[in-house]
Amino acid sequence: MKKEKTTKKIKCWEVLKCNESECPVYQSKELKCWLVSGTHCRKEIQGKFLEKVEMCLSCEPFKANIDLDSMEETLTVVNDQFDEYRKLVEQRDRELESTSMELALGLSEVFEALKQISSGDPEVRISETSELELITKLKHMVNLMAENLGEIVNLSHDFAIGLAEHFDVLHRVSKGNLTARVSGISEVDLLQSLAKVTNDMIENVSIEMAERKQAVRALRESEEKYSTLVENSLIGTYTDQGGKIRFANKRFAEIYGYSKAELIGIESLKLVHPKDRRLVKEIRAKRLRGKDAPSEYESRGLRKDGKIIWVTRRNVQINYKGEPAILGNVVDISARKQAEKELQKARNELEQRVKDRTIELSVANKKLRQEVKDRLRIEEEVKASEEKYRLLFNNDPNPLFMIDYDSGKILDVNYSACQTYQYYLKELLQMSFLDLLDVEERERVWQELAHPPEDVYVFVPKAWARKKNGDHLVINLHARSGKLKDTGNGSAGGALIVRTVDITRRLEQAAKLTQASKLATLGEMATGIAHEINQPLNAIQVGADFLAKMIKRGKEITEEQLLKVSRNISEQVNRSSNIINHLREFGRKSDFHVYPVDINQPIQDVFTMLGQQLNLRNIEVRLDLDEGLPEIRADKNRLEQIFLNLVTNARDAMEAKEAGTPKRLTISTHQEGNKIVAMVSDTGKGMSEQTQKKIFEPFFTTKEAGKGTGLGLSISYNLVKDFSGDIEVESTLDEGTTFRLAFPTT
Repeated sequence: MKKEKTTKKIKCWEVLKCNESECPVYQSKELKCWLVSGTHCRKEIQGKFLEKVEMCLSCEPFKANIDLDSMEETLTVVNDQFDEYRKLVEQRDRELESTSMELALGLSEVFEALKQISSGDPEVRISETSELELITKLKHMVNLMAENLGEIVNLSHDFAIGLAEHFDVLHRVSKGNLTARVSGISEVDLLQSLAKVTNDMIENVSIEMAERKQAVRALRESEEKYSTLVENSLIGTYTDQGGKIRFANKRFAEIYGYSKAELIGIESLKLVHPKDRRLVKEIRAKRLRGKDAPSEYESRGLRKDGKIIWVTRRNVQINYKGEPAILGNVVDISARKQAEKELQKARNELEQRVKDRTIELSVANKKLRQEVKDRLRIEEEVKASEEKYRLLFNNDPNPLFMIDYDSGKILDVNYSACQTYQYYLKELLQMSFLDLLDVEERERVWQELAHPPEDVYVFVPKAWARKKNGDHLVINLHARSGKLKDTGNGSAGGALIVRTVDITRRLEQAAKLTQASKLATLGEMATGIAHEINQPLNAIQVGADFLAKMIKRGKEITEEQLLKVSRNISEQVNRSSNIINHLREFGRKSDFHVYPVDINQPIQDVFTMLGQQLNLRNIEVRLDLDEGLPEIRADKNRLEQIFLNLVTNARDAMEAKEAGTPKRLTISTHQEGNKIVAMVSDTGKGMSEQTQKKIFEPFFTTKEAGKGTGLGLSISYNLVKDFSGDIEVESTLDEGTTFRLAFPTT
């Protein structure tokens, strides 16, 4: 069943970041802050709810904290405040009515007395008692006029004009023109005093009327705000007076399927299901009599279309337009009731299923006992199998690792792993498998091992590893992925089984063989290298002989001649030094380490040793090397050995052709996708297809006995593979041979 959404209550002083210690809400920690007068909301002193309702309607604490309980209390408070406003307006109306009546009666007496005085009756006297100061003063002046009739007769003209102005102003005031005023300009002091009193009285009446209009306007605005609050509430709200609906908001109309106009005047019990009308009627009667009644209860209702709905009802007694009434609200709970009904149905079905299932279980229980016996037998067999495989695992002569599929953490190792890497078992189980590798190797190895398809074999050749004591070893990694059923939480996880094979000794032997081949190549090149060194020595000899002859003949050696000879000697010494240093560098034994290398550099270095030799043999050399190629991961010394072997083989192949045949050696480099390609081509005698199939085999050679070991191309092939490259050959008899080498970029 879908749970009803509940809104978390919030505190206004936390939301508004308020720390006004004088605020009554802050002091009382009251969540229903809109019902508290004199709050300090937003640095402004606020009054009652109706005075701050516009701000409260858009306030987050109001939206979050308003509910059925607080709605009932809010409506009660609002109703009370409306009663106060109505009483205030009624009191002002009564006061204004009394003032108007007193003013009319007083003026009537004054006018009557003035008529008698104007007719010449000096005995006229009127009572000066009145609740209005103006009327009291007017009556007093009339009496003074009667006493001083003789003097007044002399001023009768001015006095008549002044009184006429007073009567005109008072007439306009009585018609609603509160801006009318007596001018007050007269030689008669009495008229000036009367004008002042009249104007003061009009001003007071004007203020009273303005205050009354303001109170009426405030009441109307409050009623509009209250109407907006109630009309847009998510709770159905209504007023029931005399058993009929006198007011209903939009939500109430939606719940019962009527328009608001249709609901006004309808019998309230018509909206109640017949079976629940007695209950609703009793509770309504108790509320109207002020007796205890349930504050909240559920009942069925009838929509306009006849559909039965379930609602939660709440109501309170209020005074509506001077008569007792019921203010209530309803919440449609039909969906919840339907869910409860379906839940009960599901519970009944579940109970029946439980009964049926109990019968099935009693039958299955017998079968389960047999399965338990079979399982125990299988577990024993599995245990024996695990012991067998554990024995194989622990006694494998090569290190075996079980590592986590995702993190690379070592989960288990065999005895050989501890011995090879010189760690205790407890230490290895706290490490990652990558910790056993050199830092430069970790990314390459993990790219190969991380997340391979299940049950797929992975091979990673020639990775550098490190023992606990810091010694290095070179290993081949053999790995296969699988699932580890027990990961500690009962779930299946991925694992890698990795076997490492120490190939350090084999590589050392291969390195010795490579070194021997390199030295053999240098031996074969000894004559050419001697010639390469002899060339600069001859140049030095010529320069020295020139200086000796000049001195012997007593001739003066100019500064220009001496500078030219010395510069030539210096250049030839540098050339010899470069050749000797390059021979020393090439001839040294290199470790198997790969690093970023520009492939063009070792190609150019080959011709440091062979350039002059090839020139003397009339072999044209063409180098077409692309500039700015990406680097490859290799060893510069061993790359040079590869190209040296290919160049010497090309030299020998072209030397074997008939004299006078063009001899041309071409080496080019370029990029193809993520590969760097080098092409070594010659115009030698070429090879047959049978020979091409065997040229990379150890000790295979087409040269005469004593002129070749048959290891050059075999070693070159292995070196290319060590650098993750490929080497291919294309050859045509009597036309030439091309070797194609391709290496991945870094």
